[in-house]
Amino acid sequence: MKVTEALIEKQILRALNLLPGVFAWKSMDQKAYRDGIYQKGSSYQIRGVSDIICLKDSKAYFLEVKTHQGKQSQYQMTFEKKVKETGNNYAVVRSVDDALKAIDHNPITDIMR
Repeated sequence: MKVTEALIEKQILRALNLLPGVFAWKSMDQKAYRDGIYQKGSSYQIRGVSDIICLKDSKAYFLEVKTHQGKQSQYQMTFEKKVKETGNNYAVVRSVDDALKAIDHNPITDIMR
């Protein structure tokens, strides 16, 4: 079975949302609802937004999912720069383990919440 970004995203979202105190969702980069209709390329979105947005301990984490061969686009690199300039967290992740490290998940302390 070929490992796709979509599969990795699903695995990461399942894992993150099982953790206490974590809320994670898939962003709708270049897609938006308008008048109840799903539209691609809406003017309400910006290019390069990370695939997953995660909240934990009053912090925001922006996770860009890539396969092992995947590379960020120029728009994604620009978004990363803007996120970091605002003091928030951004990471390129290629697995559930990468995502857990990116959100500073500590299995001992996080489970004791």
